[in-house]
Amino acid sequence: MPLVPCKICERNFYIKPSHQRLGWGKYCSRDCQVKSQFNGQLVKCFICEQKIYRSKAHLKRSLSGKYFCSKTCQTLWRNQVYSGENSTHWKTGIRAYRVVARKLYVHSVRL
Repeated sequence: MPLVPCKICERNFYIKPSHQRLGWGKYCSRDCQVKSQFNGQLVKCFICEQKIYRSKAHLKRSLSGKYFCSKTCQTLWRNQVYSGENSTHWKTGIRAYRVVARKLYVHSVRL
């Protein structure tokens, strides 16, 4: 049986020749196999600066380039960015959707 090095820890281990022909036997243990699947990065939460792991797919999906450890941190950021004058419903100092909702409510009560 040939000795081959593990791709993660570089420890030599034995592998059956038939398994080697199939392309198996790259890792010496399940732990090394699991470590090989983590190909993302450690990034800091934008609010609390806690280090969190994000996969490559998650890193590509972020439109803002900001990452959050929880929904709580994400909500804190969103409330800072999209409230008040930055809100899409903000017009001349009042929120437009409240006025529209009030008019619709009054109109539906009268019917």
